[in-house]
Amino acid sequence: MKKFNFSLDSVLRVKEQLLTVVQTELARLNEAIARQEEAEAENRRRNADNDRQCAEEQAKGIDPRLMICYADYRERLYRQLREIQRKKTALFRDRDNVIEKTIALKVEIAALEKLRENELLVYQAGIRKEEERVVDEFIGFRRVANGV
Repeated sequence: MKKFNFSLDSVLRVKEQLLTVVQTELARLNEAIARQEEAEAENRRRNADNDRQCAEEQAKGIDPRLMICYADYRERLYRQLREIQRKKTALFRDRDNVIEKTIALKVEIAALEKLRENELLVYQAGIRKEEERVVDEFIGFRRVANGV
């Protein structure tokens, strides 16, 4: 009796390897998003510190040149914040694409596993029929040998 061999086994293995690669990419993107969120929080903290220091200096009476420095620093922080948010948006878009790929691969893998399961059931049914045929032959041979 031949051993069960799923005809699409190599395709299933390739899809599973692709899924692993895509899941690794998803983890990398999630990590990059987390780093951007940390950078955004740090930027907002620096901006709040700058605004607080500027308000304290204004309360004491501030030199106009120092006021310009505070305003320039605030503008630089806002540009950095916009860049961080732009990068974060791109990362979210990439992550959404990777999630779609992950879902598609999981659906394909599930379909291949279902096909494999169905082929295995057909194979097992064939084995049972072959075993029944062998048993029937054996019983028939014994009857002939005994003269029944």
